[in-house]
Amino acid sequence: MSARSAVCLLVLLLGVLLFPAASSWKAEVRAAEEQVYYGYVPERITGSGASGAWPVDHGRLLILGNHEGTRVRVYALPEKRLLEEFTVNRMESMDLTVPNATFFKVWADKPVSVTLMGGGNLERIEAMISTFFTSVEGGYIGREFIFPSVHSKTMTFAWRVYAVIPGLPFKVYALEESDIQVWNATGEKVYEFHLAQNKFRELQFTPFRVYRLTSTGNVMLQTFTRDSSSFYPAVEGGFVGTLFYGAAVPKELWTIAEWWTGNLAFIATSTEAAKLTPVNLEYDRKLDTVEVQATNRSFKLEAQHIAVKSDRPIVFMYKSDDTFGGVASMGLRAGQTVYLAVPVGYTYAFAYKETVVNVDDVAVRLQADGILPISEGVHRISASENLLIQVTNIAKGVGINAFGTCLPSAQSLGVTYEALRLKPIASEELPWAYIAGAAVVVVIVAVLYLTRRKRGKAA
Repeated sequence: MSARSAVCLLVLLLGVLLFPAASSWKAEVRAAEEQVYYGYVPERITGSGASGAWPVDHGRLLILGNHEGTRVRVYALPEKRLLEEFTVNRMESMDLTVPNATFFKVWADKPVSVTLMGGGNLERIEAMISTFFTSVEGGYIGREFIFPSVHSKTMTFAWRVYAVIPGLPFKVYALEESDIQVWNATGEKVYEFHLAQNKFRELQFTPFRVYRLTSTGNVMLQTFTRDSSSFYPAVEGGFVGTLFYGAAVPKELWTIAEWWTGNLAFIATSTEAAKLTPVNLEYDRKLDTVEVQATNRSFKLEAQHIAVKSDRPIVFMYKSDDTFGGVASMGLRAGQTVYLAVPVGYTYAFAYKETVVNVDDVAVRLQADGILPISEGVHRISASENLLIQVTNIAKGVGINAFGTCLPSAQSLGVTYEALRLKPIASEELPWAYIAGAAVVVVIVAVLYLTRRKRGKAA
């Protein structure tokens, strides 16, 4: 190789190191027209205030249109009784009241945003929820979201600690460099900002309105409070993976009223020993490594915004204290096997087609729209088809005064995002400054060598 060719090669390598090619984020979606969602309205719902607690006899099912002319049907299960049938257009909503202890199915001919929520405190606009919202394509990652602004009209309450939250209620996490705009239902632009890759922005809206977020890059949209449970979607797609982004709980909020909120925790479950590397996104700082033995591990993550990288596939969850309660949704892709830590309360699995479900090596065949209760404890679970699971953690004899979860469809579990080449999170960053400096030195040495060689030939 000539000296000139060597210099060209070094310059090319330097360019690759310093300016990696822009990646494309492509969702690989299984072809499916219909979208099917399942859930369960908690049996004990309450409200609470200074004068005490009161019972609530219903939950709410909020369905938003992502596309024009979307046909929707809502059924009560297991009898498959039709509750409602309607059509929603883009950014239109249908707010249904569903009685306590009702299993339900939502069928739509296009992806919709389905949020199960309720409780007296939430209906009075005095509580928050924790959930990730689905994009208009149905998965939890995308460039466009139509979502409800479910949060309190105020941020804190002096007489109770349950409304204390870390930061503003909504969080946008940029998986790619993104220019973002947010619009309300009247078409007015309410936010416009830029996010670099692996950065975030907190937002607040007028409660219980419909908004639309658009982005030039792929993002995740979450609302979070310390006192509401949530499963974290995996960046790879579905809920089983090795990389997760989202909100966490700062150190000071782990210690507020420990006598009342003693068993909230992050939970990671895995079928084999795994090592978790959490990173504080706010400061690009690695947190303490978490070791997960085969089954599960509960731990604290003392930061406000995190990314968690695992060397083995895991299910990652935040569980609120059981005396306050929470409702969270997740799902398994056909053929996946996980350990699931089922808390006190009631947990159900839903099959959208005939499915063989294995729980601790006991096989159960569910018909389409079949429902399987899963008892408290850590269970090894797999299924022959996509399986949806809803977890309600609540202490015995206690009612939930605020809950909410954006439901995934059975079809959305087939959405994958494997084409993305993510920028490493802080804990995995290579020392690019040193690499770049060394490369520059090499190039300078090569140029000096060529210059001297040319002078020698001229002489």
